Amino acid sequence: MCVEGLAIDSCRVQRGDFTLDVSDLELPRGTTVLAGPNGAGKTTLLSALAGRIKFVRPQVTLGGGPLSPSSVALMPQSPQLPRDLHAREVLEHLTWLDGASRAQARDRATELLEEIGLSQDADKPVSKLSGGMHRRLAFAASHVSPAALLLLDEPTNDLDPHQRRGLLELIAEVARSCSVIVSTHALHDVLPAAHHVVVLDAGRVVHAGAVDDFLARFAPDTRDGDEAYLACLDRARAAA
Repeated sequence: MCVEGLAIDSCRVQRGDFTLDVSDLELPRGTTVLAGPNGAGKTTLLSALAGRIKFVRPQVTLGGGPLSPSSVALMPQSPQLPRDLHAREVLEHLTWLDGASRAQARDRATELLEEIGLSQDADKPVSKLSGGMHRRLAFAASHVSPAALLLLDEPTNDLDPHQRRGLLELIAEVARSCSVIVSTHALHDVLPAAHHVVVLDAGRVVHAGAVDDFLARFAPDTRDGDEAYLACLDRARAAA
């Protein structure tokens, strides 16, 4: 049993012709990269862990106890924020809905805006924010209250290199106090800040382990994340 992190003894989701079947997966506390081709089941797994969709035979624990939806925060791949509200209002409202007083919500919003570098844009409507600003605001909105497990679905999509680096620094900071799972296609961006890697293909886990072991096994000469990922998929499919 993975005492401090996430342990999935059984998670099975049936959606039409697609089946996600994950079992005996242990993720120690830290940042885990969840990789896989389109349609592999990454978003489905994150949605199931967040309680957004039901799954069969749920046997998932976090920190040694049953996984509770209240302890999980999710940033979806295409976050929808109220376009007519200002950035500050979005965070204040979400914090208030989570049980904070109005004063506490204001303080928390100010703290988060500073954390994501949007203090000077706090009074801009969401509709006027750039793509990078929108992503950073969505990241802050996903964890207005401390979560034990933070799930990020393709968080670096549509960001330029500078914006990606800034967001990854924020993710690394948050990962000091909770477990984080980052779904991504850009392993070369996320892998240096991660501790563990899980590769999905066709709804099954084909690899799970530490980043160093992953690179040593699948790309020993270059230590390149993308090369290791492709080699991992090739070997898994050849063995299937």
